[in-house]
Order: sequence, then structure tokens, then C-alpha cells
Amino acid sequence: MAVSYLTKTELGDFLHNNGNIEAGVRSALIDSLEQSGVFNEGDNSARGWLESGPFAGGAVPPVIQILDVSNSTTVQTNPNLKAIVLDDHSASLDVTGGDNDVFVAAGRGNDTINLRDSGDDTVYGGGGNDVIRGGHGDSSLFGGAGNDSIYGGTGNDTLDGGAGNDLLVSGAFASGGGGNARVASADDSAFGDSGRGRDHGGRGDDHHGRGRGDDHGDGRGGGHGGGHGHGGGHGGGGDDVEGHSTLIGGAGNDTLVGVQGDVMQGGAGNDYFRLSGGNGNSTLEGGGGNDTFRIESHSGNDTIFGGNGNDSAEFAGRSFFDVAKIDVDASTSTYTLHFNDEQTVAVNGVEELHFSDQIVTLPKLS
Repeated sequence: MAVSYLTKTELGDFLHNNGNIEAGVRSALIDSLEQSGVFNEGDNSARGWLESGPFAGGAVPPVIQILDVSNSTTVQTNPNLKAIVLDDHSASLDVTGGDNDVFVAAGRGNDTINLRDSGDDTVYGGGGNDVIRGGHGDSSLFGGAGNDSIYGGTGNDTLDGGAGNDLLVSGAFASGGGGNARVASADDSAFGDSGRGRDHGGRGDDHHGRGRGDDHGDGRGGGHGGGHGHGGGHGGGGDDVEGHSTLIGGAGNDTLVGVQGDVMQGGAGNDYFRLSGGNGNSTLEGGGGNDTFRIESHSGNDTIFGGNGNDSAEFAGRSFFDVAKIDVDASTSTYTLHFNDEQTVAVNGVEELHFSDQIVTLPKLS
């Protein structure tokens, strides 16, 4: 192990020659360090670099720790530490400590990264099938290429699966409230919750999982069951209002599962939406493809935009007789369903409404 002092150019050259950290991650890492004032002229102590292992103590703690490990490692943060870089080995990293913000960059291995601190951390998983868990701050978690599993923490998190078939669990859904999580992915699934039960996916390549408990998945078109549970049962940091997450599916056949108050955007592909529990008013946007919207909650004033394709809305535990009236606004091509318990659901670009006793086909209004 050795501590060196590097300029921004020297750091960029080292990461490039190392070849394990992708170009986009290298750029984001250097930008983050620059914004933190690491490369200020004459500030050599801020450029301390430790290579090939955790810091063992010394007069000048490093700003960057380069970890060449293939096993489990714990890094204790300190006010000087700004970044942790994992080599391309498949490693397990626990980040513990205080509330300073840390940037974690992983290589092409199948890494597990657990944030157990309170900083507003940023994690780039890089290539490989990574497992990333958020901490108590407002984290930004990026899976990169590969089939990644990303779990939000108790803060206001951003989750981005990247390329591959990813599992995304927002912190609010996994922990039963606590934090405003933003989930973004491509060809991903986002869900969690506790207890037993069976999930049913929509049309397409869906992925199902539950937060805690023995559960089963039923993709109805190329899905698989199971999933990984994570998250405590308390609010923690952030605005402790259940839900208020934004889930973005992007391209691919995505599964987005949230609670009342969430905003869910499917994007291109045959997407499946599941809305249950919580408080607040939700907006669900299907985008392109044949989308399915399953509404399990019986409260709030929700809005569904089906977008292009043949879309359907399913109302769990509802018969058509539970609908008190339907308002029609031809100018906006919107049907608004008023239920007997005062819940309202406005639908636009949705072709079918599925109730427990019948299927209602909606004529196009424009």
C-alpha cells in the first residue's frame, strides 16, 4: 500500500491505462472530485491516493482509495475521503462512517456495494451483475451494464439500472415509507414490499420479487419469480412520506411497482404497472407498447396515460358496480371514473377497463 499525490491528468491516465473503469465512470469520478475542490492548486494533501487496500492509518488520509480486492472489504469514511475505486474483481464493499459524500466506482466484476453511512453518496456499478444498496443519505445509484439489483435506502434516492435486466427497489416501497426515491432504468423491474403473496406481470419479459417474505412471481410471458429483500421498517432520512417516488422504466418490457403518491413512467415496450397502498395522488404513464395498469389502492385521485398501443387498466377488488359515475371529456380524450368510496381515476389512451365482473371497452374520443 502506498500514498501518492496525483494531478487530475495523472489520475485520468492511471484509470485509463488500468482499463477496468469505463470511460463514462472515469469522467463522472473526475468531475465529482473537481467539484469537491480536490484538484485545487497546491492542495497536495487533498490528492492523497491509497492503492491496493484499505487505509491503515497515517498522517494524511487519502482522498481516493483504489481497492484491488476480490473479497469482502469495509471502508470507514472520513472527512478527507471523496472516492473509492474497485478493480475488476468481483468484490463486496461495505461503506460505513459519517455523513461526508463518497463516490464509489466499480469495474467490470460482479460487485456487491452496501452503503451504511449517512452521506449523499454516488455509486457506479460498471459492467457485471452488481448488487447495490443505498444508505441513509440521498444516494445516486447507477447499475451500468449487466443484470443489476439496486435497492434504495432511507433517503431521497435516484436508482438507474442501465443496460440489462435489472431489479430496482425504491426505498419507500421496500421499507414501508421513508424517502423520495427516483428509479430510472432500461428493461428493468422495480418493486418490493413485505409479506407473502403472488405478483402477476403484464405482457412481455417481466421480473417479480418481494421485499421480505416467501413470494412467487408469475410473468405471463417470459417472467421469473423470486427477488431479493432489503430495507428496514423505519423512515430514516429524507421526507418521511410514504411514496412520492418517480420510477422510470425506459426502453424494454418493464415492471414498475409503487405506492400512492408515486409517478411511474414506462417508456417504450410492453410495461406492467402496479399501484398499491400509501397516500397521495399518482400519475402513471405507459408510453409506447401494450401496457397494463393494475390499481390495487382504493384511495387518491390518480391519472393514467396509456400512450400508444393497446392498453388496459385493471382495478383489483373492484366490480363495475363500484363505479358511481364516469365523466367524459372529449376535448382531452379523458374518462374519469368516480368510485363509491370517493377515489377517482382518470384514464387517457386506455382501451380496456378490467373489473372483477366484466371488461369495459372504451371508445376512442378523438
